[in-house]
Parts: sequence; C-alpha cells; structure tokens
Amino acid sequence: MSDSRARWYGKPVAAVCVAAAAVALSARTLAVTEFGGSPGSGGSVCVVSLSQYGTNAREMESLVAIPLEDMLASLPGVIGTSSSCEYGEARVVARFAEGRDGTEAVSAAAQRLYESLPRSVQRPRISSARDDVGPAWVAAAVSDVGESGALRALLERRVKPALESLAGVGEVSIDGGGVTELAVLLDDEAAALVGLSAEAVAESLAGSDGLVASGSLRSGYALVPVSMEARYPTVESIREAVIPGGTGEAIRLGSIARVDSRQREPESLSRVDGRRAVTIAVIPTGDANLAMLSRDIACEAAKAASACGIRFTVLSDRGELAARSLKRVISAAIEAVVVVSVAAALVIGPRLYLGRSRVRSLAMVASAAMVPFILVVSAAILSCLMRGLSVGALAGLAIGLGSSIDCSILVAERLGSSKTVGSGAASVRELAPALAAGTATTILALAPMFGLEAVSPGVGAVAAGIAVTCGVSYVATIAIMPPVVLWGGDMVGLRRRSVEMARRLHRLRVGRPTTPRARRQSARLLAAAIAVCAERPRLVLAWSAAIGLAGVVAISISPKDVGTRTEGRDLYARLEFDQGLPLEAVDSRLADYAASLARLPGLVSTQSSARRGSANLLLTYDDDVADSASLAASAKLAAPAGSFLWIESRAPDERVWELLVRGDDDETCRSMAAAAAERIAALPLALEVALNFKVSAPAIVVKPDRDRSSAMGLPFSIVAGAMRRSVQAPVAYKRVGDTGDTDVRIGASRRVDEEALGSIVVASRGGATLEAASLVRIGREERIARIQRRDRRRSASLSIRTRRMDPEKAARETMAALEGLVTPPGYTLTFDRDAIEAARRLRRVTLSFVAAVALAYMAMAALSESFGLPLVALAAVPPSLAAPALILVATGSPLDASMACAFVAVSGVAVNASVLMADYIRKAKKVGFVASAMALYRVVRSRIVIVSATAATTVVGAIPLLVLDTGDMGMVRALAFVTACGGAASFMAAVTVVPALAAAAPRLFDRFGPSAPPRDGGD
Repeated sequence: MSDSRARWYGKPVAAVCVAAAAVALSARTLAVTEFGGSPGSGGSVCVVSLSQYGTNAREMESLVAIPLEDMLASLPGVIGTSSSCEYGEARVVARFAEGRDGTEAVSAAAQRLYESLPRSVQRPRISSARDDVGPAWVAAAVSDVGESGALRALLERRVKPALESLAGVGEVSIDGGGVTELAVLLDDEAAALVGLSAEAVAESLAGSDGLVASGSLRSGYALVPVSMEARYPTVESIREAVIPGGTGEAIRLGSIARVDSRQREPESLSRVDGRRAVTIAVIPTGDANLAMLSRDIACEAAKAASACGIRFTVLSDRGELAARSLKRVISAAIEAVVVVSVAAALVIGPRLYLGRSRVRSLAMVASAAMVPFILVVSAAILSCLMRGLSVGALAGLAIGLGSSIDCSILVAERLGSSKTVGSGAASVRELAPALAAGTATTILALAPMFGLEAVSPGVGAVAAGIAVTCGVSYVATIAIMPPVVLWGGDMVGLRRRSVEMARRLHRLRVGRPTTPRARRQSARLLAAAIAVCAERPRLVLAWSAAIGLAGVVAISISPKDVGTRTEGRDLYARLEFDQGLPLEAVDSRLADYAASLARLPGLVSTQSSARRGSANLLLTYDDDVADSASLAASAKLAAPAGSFLWIESRAPDERVWELLVRGDDDETCRSMAAAAAERIAALPLALEVALNFKVSAPAIVVKPDRDRSSAMGLPFSIVAGAMRRSVQAPVAYKRVGDTGDTDVRIGASRRVDEEALGSIVVASRGGATLEAASLVRIGREERIARIQRRDRRRSASLSIRTRRMDPEKAARETMAALEGLVTPPGYTLTFDRDAIEAARRLRRVTLSFVAAVALAYMAMAALSESFGLPLVALAAVPPSLAAPALILVATGSPLDASMACAFVAVSGVAVNASVLMADYIRKAKKVGFVASAMALYRVVRSRIVIVSATAATTVVGAIPLLVLDTGDMGMVRALAFVTACGGAASFMAAVTVVPALAAAAPRLFDRFGPSAPPRDGGD
C-alpha cells in the first residue's frame, strides 16, 4: 500500500467529513427522486384514430387505413403497422424500434392525410398508448350540470385536456353521454320549390360559417395579421341565415329547414353497476410511472370537482396498486437494511471480543453503520444514472446490500485485531485483492443482464442496483472504514462501565452462547466433512458435479413460461351478442346482467360499455374475498342467454395465444380462422377458443338499376345522396367555435324506416320527382363490421386459452391440428409470433449465463494472476444454483423470464464465499501448507465464521423481499428466491468443494508467472 494511503488511514476526521458529505448529497438527491416507474417497453408505439360518422368499415379502410399505413411504413424506425377499421372509425398503430420515438413524424403524416380528406372527417387523435396496456384509471363522473350530454361536453372541454397534459398519459377516452351537434333538416318540398338541394345548402353554409387566416399587412414598422371571420355566433343566427336560392333570390334558411342543436346518436352507452353513467378512462404510455400518474390524476380530479362541480367515483386505479406495491418493496428494503446491519454487528462482535478495546468496538459499530451508508449513497448514484428509482432498482439495492456487506465484515474483522495504523493498513492491503476479485466478479457477471431487458423488462434496473451497491461497498470499505476504525491509532481501552456494558451486549448475540457440547459436535461434524474432502476429494467433486448436472437437467425440463402475470384487482371481458342487435337492446341486457353480477361475493363494481352487437366489461373485485379465476367462472355462468363472454384477463395458471391469418381478402381470412377454430377447439390443450372478429351481420344494400337510371338521366350519385340524406343526414362540415368543433348535419327532415326506404323522393334534373324504388334495387346482404390489417395486409385472428405451458409446445400441437387445412396461395397461418419470439429470447438467456460466468472468470484471473484459482471459485456455481433449480422442479413451478434472469444475476453473487475460502487456502500455502485433512480442517475452521457470515448476510438480505405479496413485481420475488437458495448452497459448496479441489489439484491455487531465472554458475 502506498504511503499516501497509509497517511489517509491516519486521518479519521477527514474520513468522517467525506462520509457526512456523501450522505448529505445523497439525501438531497433522494429528496427529489422519482420513485416507482414501469419497466421500459422498448420502442415507442404511436396510435392514430380518425372518425367519420356514418362510414362503413370498408370505406374507412380505403379512405384512412391504407393510405396512412403506407405513409407510416415509410418512416425511419418503423418495425410494423396494424389497423382496425369499423363503422365510423379507423385506428392505425405504428411500432418503432427500440430507442426511436416517432411521435412527431406520425403527427405530421396524420396531418397531411387529414388535409386531403373530406371536411366531415374528424381531426386525428394521436397518442402513444399501447393496445395491451389497458386503462390505468377508470372513473364514473357525476355533475350538477344536468343531462349526460352536458356532462360529457364538460369532460371533453375541461377535464380531458388537463389529463392529456399529464406525463405518462397516452390517451383519454370518454364513454356515455351524448355529443352536441347542429342539425339542419331540410323540408324537401320547400327546398325544391326554391331550387335548392342539400348539397347547395351545405356549400353555402360552410362558406359563410368559418374563420380564415388571410396573411398580414404592414402598418408602419409592424405587421398586422388579417383574418376573415364569418362565424355565426348562435344557433338562432344560423336559422336566420340568408342563402342564395336556385332561382336567384335570397332565402332565409329557417323557412326551408329546421335548425336545432341536439345530441348525436351515441356510438356506445356506459353503465356503472347497472345505472347509466358517463365514464372516463386514462390509458398510460408503455413506460409511465403508474404510482405518480395516479397521484397526478387525483390532483386533476380534485381541481375538476372544485372548478366544475364534477364528482368522480373511481372504479379502477392501477396506479394505486402500483403505489402499494412500491411501498411494500421499500418497506422490504428497509427491513433488509435493519436485518443485515444487526447480522453484521452480531457476527463481528463475538469475533472481536466486543469491549476489549476502542478499535474493536469501532470495528463492530462501523461494520453495522456501513449498511445504511452504502444503501443511501448507492440509491443516490442509481437515481442519477436511471433518472429515478424503479421497483427493480430498489430490489437490486436490497439484494446487492446483502452481498456487498461482505467487504465490511471482512475488513472490520481484520482491523479489529490491528494494534497500529500501519498494521491496519497492511491488513487491508493484504485483503484488498480478494475483495476486489469478489466485487469485480459480481459486477462483471451482471453485465449480460443489461441485454435481457427485452426478455424481462426491469432486469436492467435490478442489475444496475446490485452493481452500484457492490461498487460503493468496496470503495467505502477500503477508503472510509479503516480511518474511522483506526481512530488515531491509539488503542486506549474503554472505561470499566463501558467494558461491562459491552460484555453484556456480547452475551446477547444470536441465541445463547453455544454450550461446549454443541461446539464439540459442530467441530466433529466439520472435521468429518473435511476428512472426506481431503481423503476422497474425487468423490466429493463427483457429487458436486452430479448436483450441478441435476440442476442443468432441472432447468432444461422445467416448463417454460413466457407469459406476463396479470396484476391488479380488475377483470376485463368482452360480451358478444348477435351482430344485428341494436345498441339500446344491448344496453338493456347489460343492465340485467349487472344486476345478476351484483350478487357475486367479492365484486366491488361493474362498468360496462355497450356497442351495437357487443359490450366491454370491467369487473373490479376485492382480492381478499375473491380471486380472478372464481370470479371469471361465475361471470360466465351468469352471462345472458345467447351471448358469448370472453375473459380477456387471464388467471395466473392460464395463457392466451393468438393464431393470425393474413392474406388479401378479409372474407377468406375470416373463413380460414373459423375453420381453424373448429379444429383447435377439439384439442385437449384448448380450454376455450374465441374468434377476434364478428360474424358478418345482414345489412340493407342498395344497388342501382342502371338501365332506368340512364333512361331518366340520373346518375347513381344523386339517388344515393338523396337516400343518404333521408336515412343518415351526413356531416357536411365542422363548425369551429370557441367551445370546439361542432358537426353540422344537413339532410332531410323526414326520417324513414326499412319499409319506407324505397319511397324516398328523388328530384330529377327536369324538376320531376321519382321514388327511389324505381331507380334502385334494395336487398339484404352480409357486410363486415370490422376490418383488421397487420403489416399492411388484411388479417383475422383467434385467441386460444390454455393452461400455462411452453409456447413452442403449444405451437407444435396447434399447427399439427391444422395440417390439411386448405390455405389459398398467399395466405399464411402464424402462431403467436410474440410468444414464440419470447421463448427464443428465453433460451438465449443461457448464453447470457455463460457470458456472465466467463466474465467472472476473467475478472478473477486478472486480479489473482492465476488461471486456476478462478476455476476453484467457479466450481461452486453449478451446485449452488442447482438448489433453486431443483426446488422449482419439485414444486412444479415454471421457468419464466424473471426466474431465468435471476439465475444470471446470482451467478456472480454465488462465488463470493468460495472466493474467500480459496484465497485463505492459497495464502496458507505460502507458509508451507500441505493439503492434509488436519491442515484443511484448521484453515476452514479458522475462517468458517467469516465465510458463513458472507453467505448469511446475502440470505437474510433477500428474505424480506422473498415474503412479499404475490401482487408485487415478479422479478423481485424471483431474484430473492434464487439469491436466498443460492446463497445458502454457496456456503456448503465453499466448505466442501474448495477444500476437495485443494486436496485433488493443489496447483490450481498457484499464481501463474515465469519461473525464477537460473543462477549463473560462472564467475
């Protein structure tokens, strides 16, 4: 050790000041740190939604989906597109590669398309919400403003923009209530008398009811903007508007039309516990901090309640659940700090004969105080590196703390026996290489985990937490702890009262002092074990290899699980009725269904959103009373007759796979999917099969009689326009006002039913009137309700619910059942690409494990200048990790991504005890050690307390995280389980495998280097 370092060890005041400054800066950093957060989801996902009311799915596909997909697919970084088109709406999703954010590019592309579309198309809504994330917050709104339409308008104008401005919000959707629109319903006869058509009225109104920017004029040295404003201020002013008639005279609009402000016919109806309601849902972005988002939403809801008189009844709040989970993890981390601190003090105290001298007392106090110091400083550094502390980062800190405290225990034990600053510095110098090797091994073994984020989101934060904690522990133990313990080098004993108090504390160490008989039995057991290792080392090594091989076999035969566990207290479901069932009928059946569900035990609330032929359900339950599986079974039994209930949320032991059919024709894709569903439903593995599309419902189709139309000189467009005005009254333009956009519908005042459809009057060019039935043929045909596209091709899919199983096995059995299914050229059947890719990534975790072991070997070899000593230390890894692997097989638990990543993380931690034992034996060889049974026994017995302490602190640091509730992050519990089992097994490997290798291959402990030069025999 250099003289400068020795001089530093004689400056305890400086060391204390440095430590205090580090704690102060860390506390300041943690005071503003953002806790919580979700694992990153890779690249960004942008969603564009456009609406044109009254347009069917096929028109929305050709008008919006196809051109927008083409535009988005050409953007840099886009790895896939998908779309869903239904009546009046198109939703296009663009997925970007990791590290690419395409929000601005998508917004620009959507705006370019919007400018080329008809004026009746609504403005594009752009969000970054994920399809598979689900709402983070759902609430029912109640207000004193009166009817539901006014409440919805208030939510749209005031609450929705405020929520969309919050960080982490991808999309805000409102269900229930009505949307205000302006209806101009023409009297066909009165309009015909003055020579006006609906198109002419729409053109006149649209040209006179707007705001147009017209550039600017220079006035002196300033530029003054010029705008043309011709907006009608009120509905009454529109009614009194004067428009030019077909015969040249001016006509007051109110004389030929009825102008009213009304509520648009809703696309959906929302209920809460069977009662009509207006609901609002917040869909988060993929990387949103749900805990903070829940808090921010609560603040905005309180502001809305104060300013607008809106009261919210929260139906679902995933952020509140995330906050509870975060609190449990933080509590477990604090418990780990306390447990590890006490364990460190109780281990060091007996070794130092507490109270005999100041330096030994300070060593014990410092070893315990280093635990919170390491945690606080590590948390601050990690917060700066990762811009906050996620649940994974907190778990990494807690796990790393139990492993990193080994440095403090070892240094405290050495310093406690030092008599001067010089001897203490020499002790630390002698111990430093082994500590550096252990720390570097742990950190480098974690490096491959940063590439496994796609396998298990959040694993990178766990690895960073462990690595930072180990690094801080090493630096603090080597640089700060020695000066504090070697307080001025003065070994003045404590006063008599202090000595007596210290002796009493010494008697309060773990348990009562062991009896001589218990100590003799423990010594005999250890001696017997070491004798076997010394006399039959190959037998011990063979057993170790067999256990390690059994662990490898256990991992290979364990069922693979790539599914993500559904967390929370919500159950999402889809209820399918006959496609032709109208909205009001669906809503009525939902009211009865909600009443029957209310009798289920544990159900808190039922929120439903009715659409034509289908409905979406959100069931919130008390997880202390009911579980998702029992609630789902009861909900299926209570489903209305003639309906089909599909539970989108799955039980913990279930998996849902997707079979995708892609091709050029949507009807062919759907027929192939239906045929595949029949075959798959017969498989033993299939618990339930559901088509992700609706069977086409009959629709009224109007086709032209071209001969008669030509004879009358009427193109089909005129006939179709007249019929559309009478049936729908389409949106002519959007009226821009201070309260937002208002759709203006212009159509006929006389609404018709199916029987009177053919009697709609069509005006010919000569002024004569004809009935539509004389110009068209009216019939019924099936029409698709929704068109889905995947990667710019039409698609249809079905969902398969199975028990938890390997996705590749599910794919093999599913595709085998589809052999012989007629597949037209160009059409493909694909089994859940995401699940298969996840399974492949899970297999690649093995390569990460090999890389972690290789990096650990290189780190130890570089620091120990030996190729053999790292092999000795790594020999303990297979039997150590075999313990959790065999427990997994014995309990029937699957190997999921979190568990696989935990094995990689613990591979570096499991070698700490064997590194210490190998280093002790190596140092003993320098003083004439011979690998006899007695010599090995003396070395192991002299160091077994310290080696057991390093393993024990690792285990006890993981226990608080191991007993977390099942609702907490799966990666946390998996890591705690593997750490606890692997840490305990690593101690057994350190006291058996390492001594056996010392007896069987003692040269492995030698330092590698050139032989000494021969002595020159000449003069």
